[in-house]
Amino acid sequence: VIGATSDAGIQIFDVTDARRPVVRGSTSDSNFEGTSRMGLAQKGNFLYMSSFDTNGAGHTGGLIMIFDVSNPDTPYLAAFRDAPQGGGIDYSLVVAGDYLYAGGDFGIPNSGTNIKGIAIYDISSSTNLIEVGSIRDGDNGIRLAGVKEIVVDGNTLYAVATDDEGF
Repeated sequence: VIGATSDAGIQIFDVTDARRPVVRGSTSDSNFEGTSRMGLAQKGNFLYMSSFDTNGAGHTGGLIMIFDVSNPDTPYLAAFRDAPQGGGIDYSLVVAGDYLYAGGDFGIPNSGTNIKGIAIYDISSSTNLIEVGSIRDGDNGIRLAGVKEIVVDGNTLYAVATDDEGF
């Protein structure tokens, strides 16, 4: 079991005995202190955590932190990527195959424009996220304002939007 901490880190728990979880390892990074955690997804030895800079940690808004958890006793921050368009919040993350799906609101700094929907990243190189596509609110009648949860099953993606404009 992995949980996020208030100082932009993670804690890893051994739940072999579910009645008595034990902390295996943890990590934090003061460069990201003051960020709010939104979602977690894992692929192999890498954990993806979405976050939003609420306290001036030096980022333009949302970011995805990538932790190497190959050794649960000593996880570490391996890389990070700012959210699409340089800002935004990734509320939900899910991994399916070599893709990471990030649902949320992606603001374009200094433009007053807020894009809502799902960003899709190629994560075949685990620490080098490459945005390969998106599903945007308003495109072809799509209603994805305030995406909070995503599930991918084979070639089908399910999303829950919770804003008044959502479905």
